[in-house]
Amino acid sequence: MHYLDAHIGAIARIGIGGQNATGAIENRMIKIKMRLKEFRIRSLGGACR
Repeated sequence: MHYLDAHIGAIARIGIGGQNATGAIENRMIKIKMRLKEFRIRSLGGACR
């Protein structure tokens, strides 16, 4: 998890030069966060069963 966050942060810093690039990165980060939440919920549900 920490490695992923650091990687996204590095991409975001590089993308600061262009507004469009940062917007795309923000959308990607949101999608990644949503996927991580879904994965956590699914993994917890599987563990409960």
